[in-house]
Amino acid sequence: TRIGDVFIAGLGDKVVRRAIDVYEHARPSLATDARFHWPSKGFGRSDPAVGVYWDMEKTFSLVAGVIRATQTPDPRVDDAFNRVKGFTTAQTSVTWDESLKINTAAHFNPAELSGDTKAYVDGCQPQNNQTLSFTPKDVLVYQWVGCVNFARYWNNVRKEAERIAQEKQLEGSSTEVANFETALGRDLEDDVIAVLGNEIGWFANTGAQFIPLIGIKAPQVVLFIKVNDRTEAGKVVSALLTKFSLEPEKDIHRGMQFSYFPTPFGGAVEPTFILFGDYFLVGSNRDILKEALYATDDARGTLTASPLFQKTIKPSHEGQVGIFYFKLGELLTTYSGLVDLAYNWLSTRSAETQVQAASTSSPASSVADETAMMLNEVIAREQEVSAALEDEIWDINLKGEDTSAKEEELKRQKDKIKALQAQIQVIKSSTQPAPLRKLSDGDQPAVVWRNIFTPVLEGLKTVQALGADVSLEKDLLSTEIQVLFEK
Repeated sequence: TRIGDVFIAGLGDKVVRRAIDVYEHARPSLATDARFHWPSKGFGRSDPAVGVYWDMEKTFSLVAGVIRATQTPDPRVDDAFNRVKGFTTAQTSVTWDESLKINTAAHFNPAELSGDTKAYVDGCQPQNNQTLSFTPKDVLVYQWVGCVNFARYWNNVRKEAERIAQEKQLEGSSTEVANFETALGRDLEDDVIAVLGNEIGWFANTGAQFIPLIGIKAPQVVLFIKVNDRTEAGKVVSALLTKFSLEPEKDIHRGMQFSYFPTPFGGAVEPTFILFGDYFLVGSNRDILKEALYATDDARGTLTASPLFQKTIKPSHEGQVGIFYFKLGELLTTYSGLVDLAYNWLSTRSAETQVQAASTSSPASSVADETAMMLNEVIAREQEVSAALEDEIWDINLKGEDTSAKEEELKRQKDKIKALQAQIQVIKSSTQPAPLRKLSDGDQPAVVWRNIFTPVLEGLKTVQALGADVSLEKDLLSTEIQVLFEK
């Protein structure tokens, strides 16, 4: 129905009639509810494009009543609802000006929380995020989570394992843990988990080395965990290495010991670990960990100096318990070769498709494919040159010298790569398509890929960066997400 300039729709006429009653002041409005908060409150905007209010307490009570009335009692169901007990209302506001901003706030009553939720809130002491000081400026993905309680997680895992063992009438689960602790010479809970701090996270980037046959840079990943005691952490690592008969190679760089395990893939993949300050870092190779070490020399080389990071993530603030940062467009562009491989694999799954493709191919399309392949090889070589220039710029910058000449050379190099990529697109678009024919079942996945997945993928490439900031206050859990698009 319509009231003035407002169109009202609902599931059934009863809902609509209630809305009319509120409009005519026959019923109290939501605004009179003391728990109601307008979604924009505290977010700096009085006119969000979208505002959503949710009474969590009533919703969970209704759902719990329905579930308990239709099935036999289940401790897991009760545990799930106990985890959200105490949460009252939630609001979400969406605004879109220079970037897309999605703010969500969940209110709770600390006195009514229970179980793991209460333990998390009571034990969480947000602190300044120190991991940004060793996160390189150009990473593609970064995540940091504070207020992690490994002891509580381990206790939950152990309880769940015991429950499953009892249900399946298994024996020996606790004995296996005890045997492992005996072989390790340490108690898992008191000696291993107690060493772990309350922070965990990771970041990823592209390395300088290329994956053979694909022509893209090998990804580099680092996992970091805060430790409470460096000395004890070192002893735990040594005990684990001895337990599994592992002997890493050693590399001393700038006074720091890098322990790594060589693989047949060379320097692109050689698992490496270091104890760095109050953090234990594990990387996919030595290069990415050395970049983390270099970043500490100059704040201009850290993630906090990245313009995209500054636009999508708030500076470190009181109550901050989590950060997620993602340069989605660059990631998809960098690894588009993997997407092409997936498409080619999908296209050749059907024997019928392969036969039909061979019968309809033309000499012109074969020449175009060969030309595109040669250009891809040229692009791979030019990307190696770009990687070398980036390393030179990094070294010059650390010396405090002028990098403008090298940066201009790098820009010309990247323009050359873009021109080559454009040539490939022209070649692909100019190739005459095969005659139309009835699609077989084997062709359907490829059609979906081309007409649905690929356009969506191209759209996602316009996302320059996505940032999420999670905060915990005395009675509020809030998340602010910012998405920055290419202009």
